[in-house]
Amino acid sequence: MATELAKQASWSRVRPALFHFRTQKQQEVDLVMEDAAGRLVGVEVKNTASPTNGDFRGLRHLSEQTGKKFLRGILFYTGSTSVAFGPNLHAVPVSALWQLESATEFSSA
Repeated sequence: MATELAKQASWSRVRPALFHFRTQKQQEVDLVMEDAAGRLVGVEVKNTASPTNGDFRGLRHLSEQTGKKFLRGILFYTGSTSVAFGPNLHAVPVSALWQLESATEFSSA
Protein backbone atom coordinates (compact mmCIF):
# COMPACT_ATOMS: atom_id res chain seq x y z
CA MET A 1 0.00 0.00 0.00
CA ALA A 2 2.82 2.40 0.87
CA THR A 3 4.47 1.66 -2.47
CA GLU A 4 1.24 2.41 -4.34
CA LEU A 5 0.77 5.69 -2.45
CA ALA A 6 4.40 6.66 -3.13
CA LYS A 7 3.90 5.92 -6.83
CA GLN A 8 0.77 8.04 -6.99
CA ALA A 9 2.43 10.84 -5.00
CA SER A 10 5.23 10.96 -7.58
CA TRP A 11 2.86 12.22 -10.29
CA SER A 12 0.81 14.46 -8.03
CA ARG A 13 1.11 18.24 -8.38
CA VAL A 14 1.35 18.35 -4.56
CA ARG A 15 4.29 15.90 -4.39
CA PRO A 16 3.80 15.11 -0.69
CA ALA A 17 6.64 13.80 1.42
CA LEU A 18 5.87 10.41 2.96
CA PHE A 19 6.68 9.49 6.57
CA HIS A 20 5.90 6.92 9.24
CA PHE A 21 4.69 8.25 12.61
CA ARG A 22 5.38 6.58 15.96
CA THR A 23 5.63 8.03 19.45
CA GLN A 24 7.64 6.74 22.39
CA LYS A 25 4.37 5.37 23.77
CA GLN A 26 3.90 3.35 20.55
CA GLN A 27 1.10 5.47 19.07
CA GLU A 28 1.53 4.82 15.38
CA VAL A 29 0.28 5.80 11.93
CA ASP A 30 1.37 3.69 8.97
CA LEU A 31 1.95 6.59 6.60
CA VAL A 32 1.80 10.38 6.89
CA MET A 33 1.76 12.53 3.77
CA GLU A 34 2.92 16.14 4.16
CA ASP A 35 2.65 18.84 1.51
CA ALA A 36 4.98 21.85 1.14
CA ALA A 37 2.70 23.95 3.39
CA GLY A 38 3.01 21.39 6.21
CA ARG A 39 -0.53 20.03 5.88
CA LEU A 40 -0.88 16.38 6.85
CA VAL A 41 -2.94 13.39 5.81
CA GLY A 42 -2.55 10.25 7.92
CA VAL A 43 -3.08 6.83 6.35
CA GLU A 44 -3.70 3.53 8.11
CA VAL A 45 -4.15 0.16 6.43
CA LYS A 46 -6.17 -2.56 8.15
CA ASN A 47 -6.95 -6.06 6.95
CA THR A 48 -10.54 -5.97 8.17
CA ALA A 49 -13.97 -5.72 6.61
CA SER A 50 -15.36 -4.01 9.72
CA PRO A 51 -13.22 -1.15 11.05
CA THR A 52 -13.87 0.08 14.58
CA ASN A 53 -13.25 3.30 16.47
CA GLY A 54 -10.16 1.67 17.99
CA ASP A 55 -8.61 1.33 14.54
CA PHE A 56 -8.42 5.14 14.43
CA ARG A 57 -6.44 5.51 17.68
CA GLY A 58 -3.16 6.45 15.95
CA LEU A 59 -4.86 8.85 13.54
CA ARG A 60 -6.65 10.60 16.41
CA HIS A 61 -3.36 10.95 18.26
CA LEU A 62 -1.68 12.40 15.16
CA SER A 63 -4.58 14.87 14.82
CA GLU A 64 -4.25 15.93 18.46
CA GLN A 65 -0.48 16.37 18.16
CA THR A 66 -0.53 18.37 14.92
CA GLY A 67 -3.67 20.50 15.31
CA LYS A 68 -4.70 22.54 12.27
CA LYS A 69 -1.99 20.96 10.12
CA PHE A 70 -3.99 17.72 10.17
CA LEU A 71 -6.36 17.67 7.19
CA ARG A 72 -7.72 14.15 7.53
CA GLY A 73 -7.10 10.56 8.46
CA ILE A 74 -7.88 7.75 6.07
CA LEU A 75 -8.11 4.12 7.04
CA PHE A 76 -7.99 1.80 4.03
CA TYR A 77 -9.86 -1.44 4.71
CA THR A 78 -11.23 -4.47 2.83
CA GLY A 79 -14.89 -3.42 2.86
CA SER A 80 -16.85 -1.79 0.06
CA THR A 81 -18.30 1.41 1.55
CA SER A 82 -16.71 4.66 2.74
CA VAL A 83 -17.66 5.41 6.34
CA ALA A 84 -17.03 8.52 8.45
CA PHE A 85 -15.62 7.89 11.94
CA GLY A 86 -15.60 11.48 13.11
CA PRO A 87 -14.49 14.86 11.82
CA ASN A 88 -11.89 14.31 9.09
CA LEU A 89 -11.61 10.56 9.81
CA HIS A 90 -12.81 8.11 7.18
CA ALA A 91 -12.67 4.38 6.50
CA VAL A 92 -12.26 3.93 2.75
CA PRO A 93 -12.24 0.70 0.74
CA VAL A 94 -8.77 -0.27 -0.54
CA SER A 95 -10.27 -0.42 -4.04
CA ALA A 96 -10.84 3.35 -3.89
CA LEU A 97 -7.09 3.89 -4.07
CA TRP A 98 -7.11 3.08 -7.77
CA GLN A 99 -10.19 5.25 -8.31
CA LEU A 100 -8.26 8.17 -6.79
CA GLU A 101 -5.34 7.99 -9.20
CA SER A 102 -6.53 11.15 -10.93
CA ALA A 103 -6.69 13.09 -7.64
CA THR A 104 -3.71 15.43 -7.54
CA GLU A 105 -4.31 17.77 -4.61
CA PHE A 106 -5.06 17.60 -0.92
CA SER A 107 -8.53 18.83 -0.17
CA SER A 108 -9.45 20.59 3.04
CA ALA A 109 -13.16 19.82 2.59
